[in-house]
Amino acid sequence: MTDFLFLLLAFLLGVFLSPVVRPLLRPLFVEAIRATLMTVDETKRLTAQVRENIEDAAAEAKAQRDAQVAFEAARAAEAARAAASAPPQPPPPAPPAS
Repeated sequence: MTDFLFLLLAFLLGVFLSPVVRPLLRPLFVEAIRATLMTVDETKRLTAQVRENIEDAAAEAKAQRDAQVAFEAARAAEAARAAASAPPQPPPPAPPAS
């Protein structure tokens, strides 16, 4: 019951004091909203920078991986060419008969 009375009293005070207090508090509310909007803008800017850095790092890692794959493929192709152009090896000698 006391909670209800407290809420009723707060409501009535708000209704009667609103015309007096509202002009005094409006600049505070406007400043709070402006600060919130500035914080949101700064957060968006920082998020965009972090996203760009992550994308740059991912692109660099992909380029390094692609270069490594190309290098290994070229080395395998060179080894295959060398094996194909090498003279045939003679068969190993037969084991001695027992």
